[in-house]
Amino acid sequence: MLKYKEQMNGTNSNNKDWPPTTSTAGNLESAWTEKDEEKLQQALVLLSEARETIKKAEDKINENKIKITEIDKRLAEIEKEETKQEKINPENKKEKKIRKNNLKKIIKFAIPATAVLSTTAMVKPFNFNKDKIIEKTETNYKKHLSDGEIEQVEKLNPRFDKETFDSLPKYGKDVYFFFAENNPTPGRAYSFLDENTALQYVFDKDNTFVTKQPVDFGKDPGPAKNNAVEKGYNKGIMTTPPGIYLFSNDATDGDLKEYGLNQFSLNGFSVLGDSSFIGEHQTDVSHGEYKARTDAYDTPDPRDNRLTNGCINARNEVFTDFLLKYFKGDYGEILIILPDSATEASGVEFDVEKLVKKIAPMIIAMANNDKIKNDQIINQTTLEINNFEEIYVDLEKKQQKLNTEYKKSKNNLTQIEISKTKKEIKTTINILGEKAKILNEAYVKKGQIEIKKSAAEKILNM
Repeated sequence: MLKYKEQMNGTNSNNKDWPPTTSTAGNLESAWTEKDEEKLQQALVLLSEARETIKKAEDKINENKIKITEIDKRLAEIEKEETKQEKINPENKKEKKIRKNNLKKIIKFAIPATAVLSTTAMVKPFNFNKDKIIEKTETNYKKHLSDGEIEQVEKLNPRFDKETFDSLPKYGKDVYFFFAENNPTPGRAYSFLDENTALQYVFDKDNTFVTKQPVDFGKDPGPAKNNAVEKGYNKGIMTTPPGIYLFSNDATDGDLKEYGLNQFSLNGFSVLGDSSFIGEHQTDVSHGEYKARTDAYDTPDPRDNRLTNGCINARNEVFTDFLLKYFKGDYGEILIILPDSATEASGVEFDVEKLVKKIAPMIIAMANNDKIKNDQIINQTTLEINNFEEIYVDLEKKQQKLNTEYKKSKNNLTQIEISKTKKEIKTTINILGEKAKILNEAYVKKGQIEIKKSAAEKILNM
């Protein structure tokens, strides 16, 4: 591995001919065509891009570590200030708890935009002794900050936009606020589905609203566990259970045949705590309900969209223009299905933080599994690169020896052997370029896996 990294950085003292250049690729210009030269340069470009991408991935990881350190530092300062203030002017425990919780919320918002502010400077504009968290909504689903605090948050946090917040359905506000505050999946988009309006919302990695699109979903309302997949078409409980899900590309051969690439598997948990497995895919043209399902996208009544056995259906262009563009399907992106009216009436609690914490172990498990597979790719590819590098060096020595012999003898057989060796060198260089590309992708994925795992572990410790 060290040997490869040295090659990528151009610092391998044991191989002065790496990376290969036209000067070390042979001395017979007649046998080395412009096409050969072009392919060689392409291979060298791949190696150069590999170095650059690995450096960017490492820089991103270090940047995230710095942010986490800054957060911990700020919270420590808050704790110190709390202790100091308590000695000067003791308060009852309840008021202290409210003030500390508010401080912790605002400090998370403040760090990305104002890392240089002092604790005192951040506390002053919010007047925490007087401002309280806003009263519970009529459904008692969650507490939000007051309007005044929201305006201050908007100024401090680039991930929060009040106009967007105000336009969302009530449970959607919870989701948007939580992702603005905690950013549980750094660098990733997320989505939520509001069954009460039959609309699916998409937000990008910066928590910016992208689109909302009509979709179809399960015929049965409420949070009950879907069992229609096991029982068959139009049988059993056909819900699209409110809860939290991860986008996945783990489609079956049958699904791929039926829906093509416009689909995701959705793995997660419902608000009742049940494990839940459904899918999101394009509407199948051969389906007997194709017209009814596609017509429902344009009707004003969201009840018309309750048409499926539990899976979410969307137009083809919703996949091509949005879902496939913003979601990779590697268990790193979240879909939250908001409570419908039936779930709300049942009194089941909807708490975004609890849901995300519940999904976090699944994210970690998938990340660990990906890490094992990715490390195997890195180790195997590194061995192959080392092997082909040795082949390349041996071929270079062989060609230099043949060049010397040809200058002395002008033997045609030697010239043929030189041309053959040049082709072998070209092939080896191309293979090295492809292997470098594979290794580069594996290093990038390694960084993504670590970020995903770190984010999930942070969620569990919130």
